[in-house]
Amino acid sequence: MSGAHRCSGVPRSNSNHLHFYIPEAGASDGRSDSAFTGFRFQFNCMIMRKSNILLLPAAAMLLATSCSQEELVPNPASDGNVNISVSLPKAMGTRAFADGLSATQLQVAVYDATTENLVTSQDYSFDPSSLSTTISLSLAQGRAYKIAFFASAAGDVYTLDTNAKTISVDYTKMTAYNSNDYDCFYKLEDIPTVTGPVTRSVTLTRPVAQINWGTNDLDEGAVIADDNYGAGAAKLVSKMTAKAYSTFNLFTSDVDADSQVDVEFPYLARPAATEAFPVEDYDYVSMQYLLVPQESSVVDLKLEATNDATGAVQSTVLVTNAPVQANYRTNIYGALLTTPSNFTVTKDKNFLSPDYNNEVKVDTPEGFTAALADTRIEKIEVTKSIDLSDATDDELTFYTPKRIELADDAQITLATEKCLTAKDGLVLTGGTISNEPTTRSAAESEAYKHKSLIHITGGDLVVDGVTLINDPNHHYHGNTYNSAAIAYWNDVNVTITNSRIISGMFTICGMGRNVASGEIILTDCYLESSSSYYDNKSNWAYAARIFGSKAELNNCEVKGIQGALSLECDATINGGKYYTYNSEGYTDAYYAVQLTNNARLTINGGEFYAPNNRSGEDIGGTSCIAGNDNDVNLPVGRVVAITGGKFSGKPYVTEKIDGVKTTEVFSLEGSDYQYFAIDGDDQYKWEVKKAE
Repeated sequence: MSGAHRCSGVPRSNSNHLHFYIPEAGASDGRSDSAFTGFRFQFNCMIMRKSNILLLPAAAMLLATSCSQEELVPNPASDGNVNISVSLPKAMGTRAFADGLSATQLQVAVYDATTENLVTSQDYSFDPSSLSTTISLSLAQGRAYKIAFFASAAGDVYTLDTNAKTISVDYTKMTAYNSNDYDCFYKLEDIPTVTGPVTRSVTLTRPVAQINWGTNDLDEGAVIADDNYGAGAAKLVSKMTAKAYSTFNLFTSDVDADSQVDVEFPYLARPAATEAFPVEDYDYVSMQYLLVPQESSVVDLKLEATNDATGAVQSTVLVTNAPVQANYRTNIYGALLTTPSNFTVTKDKNFLSPDYNNEVKVDTPEGFTAALADTRIEKIEVTKSIDLSDATDDELTFYTPKRIELADDAQITLATEKCLTAKDGLVLTGGTISNEPTTRSAAESEAYKHKSLIHITGGDLVVDGVTLINDPNHHYHGNTYNSAAIAYWNDVNVTITNSRIISGMFTICGMGRNVASGEIILTDCYLESSSSYYDNKSNWAYAARIFGSKAELNNCEVKGIQGALSLECDATINGGKYYTYNSEGYTDAYYAVQLTNNARLTINGGEFYAPNNRSGEDIGGTSCIAGNDNDVNLPVGRVVAITGGKFSGKPYVTEKIDGVKTTEVFSLEGSDYQYFAIDGDDQYKWEVKKAE
């Protein structure tokens, strides 16, 4: 095969990988460095308050992807450090006791996964006004690990015993229990055997339940009487007794069944009036945190209220078999002070849900970047065009899920070298996103190389009704990424509908070969690349390169020169047009669909055209669909079934068997379908239909 196609913009990948993409250190050219004895983790560790769902964004940044380079996770310090970026969400407005801000202390314990012996433990801290921090560890490669994270307020209520592998709680020290100070967060992360740098994101969740007591009778005359609780129930104090657990096991990630103890909190005034009870129209009486099992269980609770902590109890609320569960909120509410035997109990799984205004409309660059940075904001409406050419990489990178809705006539313009980077999911609808056109000389382009619009390294990507224009005049790969309108990493799922994407290199490009596990679905989309080997004889690209576990293309049009569609997964094509063309003065067009690296393709319809026969064999036309090992000797891919479609030549696979090149045309023999010759058509030679 010609040198122009052998690479086709798909970088090599011979590294050993984990699910979250761990390349061999120093392997920028596909070679491992046997002298490397350490590894790096990069964690983006978040205590989330949105439901109790664990979100694991894959914060991977890949190194050295061009035609002759391998996709790798970068190793910026090149010293084998474990780098962990820890993020906690911001305050939650009116939602009570769930902002995570009190958890300023982060303790980390690393264990050998085989021996379960402690390797190292270190303490870190969050700034009280910040919900993120970065830590570093240094560990050897070639071993598997378990890493335990525990975040809590400073103090001695909770004790992490790294040798015993436990977290213990001393309830007698919870003397201000209407407080966030007893909120805490935990996660045990399994790290398989490591062969190089590691990028992973971690989300901590609560090992405790929050118990909330609310009443709706604070204004009743009997309650506010001078000889009772007084005006505004100012004299009201209450205490709670219960059974709870005192020890949490790091390795089982659950309570120690033998650690149940009697708990009695002291009399304390009710929470501040600014704290909103989780159920509307009720006011707080009391709130506590209890260490409870990870699975749903029941517990007996008792609340006693009085107007004098040394006097008689005036109201007692007994709750038998109250449902509790770690990371859940149990709400007990009614007329607790006047009718204590009549109340409602709910277990609220939305313990972590926000109760703030999480939508914003923006029409300035400053407003847009501020909304990206604010973790409380999930939805950003862009009402008119915004020029983001002065925004920095940091300002365009966001760590929590975002939904960006552009007005139909709104356009976001990015600087030549900048892109939006989503670490934990992005939904993008409407409007246009583009970057500044190439104005540099060829030498300047060669020196910089990279242009993209969207990078997504974690969560899912959804694009609907959007136009993306990634400088059609730019024909270079980046030093660390392939140039692509959309580049996605590893386990990201991608869904694109009713969108138009044009790029000088890839329109959409998977990163993380051999570890990518997401599902890619494209429907009613137009994708076009103007890349050719003859642009610079250095870099070139298919219109779309798809990695993952599964792909589906429905009624799409994909157009390219160097190639239209490159698949490295199990894929299905349901209609559409897939084609390439020769640029003026050259014979540089390659396959409409290339299948490589064990790709398996089912075709249920569509039109497939390429102008040249690259097979060297009689395939009944030109090379529109080819499986081969041209991409740095990757395993070939194959068509597995065709139930319809028109083709400029019969699909085929070329591979070496016992060192001999063999080309085999895909056969329909034994199926309900067959090839029918098309006469008088300059493009399509064969149509597959049901056998007559």
